[in-house]
Amino acid sequence: MYKVLLADDEQLDLDGLRRFTPWEELGMEVAAAVNSGYAALDVMSRETIDVLVTDIRMPNMSGLELARQAAALRPGLKVVFVSGYADFQYAKQAIQMNACSYVLKPVDDEDMAQALRTAAESLDRERFGDNMFYGKGRLIGPGGRDPRVARDVAEPDAVLGDMFAAISRYELVRIDDAIGDLFALASSVGTKHAAYHFVLYAIAKLDDYLREFNESFYKLTGTELQSMELLFRFETAEDVRSWLRRKTFEISEKLHRKRVKKNRRLVEEIKRYVEERLDGSVTVRDAANRFSFAPNYLGHLFKEETGINFSDYVIARRLEKARRLLQDPKLKVYEVAGLVGYRSLTYFSRHFKDTFGMTPGEYRRRC
Repeated sequence: MYKVLLADDEQLDLDGLRRFTPWEELGMEVAAAVNSGYAALDVMSRETIDVLVTDIRMPNMSGLELARQAAALRPGLKVVFVSGYADFQYAKQAIQMNACSYVLKPVDDEDMAQALRTAAESLDRERFGDNMFYGKGRLIGPGGRDPRVARDVAEPDAVLGDMFAAISRYELVRIDDAIGDLFALASSVGTKHAAYHFVLYAIAKLDDYLREFNESFYKLTGTELQSMELLFRFETAEDVRSWLRRKTFEISEKLHRKRVKKNRRLVEEIKRYVEERLDGSVTVRDAANRFSFAPNYLGHLFKEETGINFSDYVIARRLEKARRLLQDPKLKVYEVAGLVGYRSLTYFSRHFKDTFGMTPGEYRRRC
């Protein structure tokens, strides 16, 4: 049996957890139930605790601080946080601490039971690995317990990784597919609050991902962390899913617009760089070094924005400048060729004729 430590400064809540949770059925036993973080740490210094269930807000020492110190004492500890709507500002911190579950007050018995099952499954996997076998129509672990760890869908982080990539590339269909996978995972957990917890986890991870690019989930969507409690007021998981879809689409579109605008400015700078160097060597590698990009990336970005290869663009600008210079009768044709970066008159004449349908000399006679 896994040993559980309960910590809550509200004695009624503590008694309710102890009395109404099917501990034996879950393969667990309550080692102690205490009213403060300090008392909880005292218990943990004396006993081996597998699961900590703690109120997130307690006087003197919060549940978050308790969890941090408890994890230092017991690295494999699984933590289930309990909180009310008013404590939602702590939710992100709880999720970032890799809390096993996050259960809202007033605590629904089935929600708590499922949170504890999740903790037990995690402990089972760490203790027994994948060495599970079937018995009497259900999964049975080496200890004879029912770990209920079968999964037909990817783990959350893999799904979120795919979602982040799709958001970055403005692939809306792929975003929707990833959200579908995420909610399939939530559905497999089985309680009505599972979707909420998965979305909270997704938002925390997405915000961390966006911060790598100096962006923020809350800034891009015009929301605040405190306002996220609205998630728990949606009536169905489909409502939550629709909300998340709208927000991720919004983020993807805004990032796309910013990227397009940024790329457009960059390409304009590259064009100015080229224009200033038409009389000499100007290659994609030169431009890449100037703007601190890999040559292949800059070349791809330039073509994506302009519809023309970098080298073809340079040739076009050289020849357009040559056409203007040829209108000056004081300049010899070979001088014009040199002023637009050509060291070979033959090569210059061939490019000019391929582009304008006549040689430089023929063009000059028509001017």
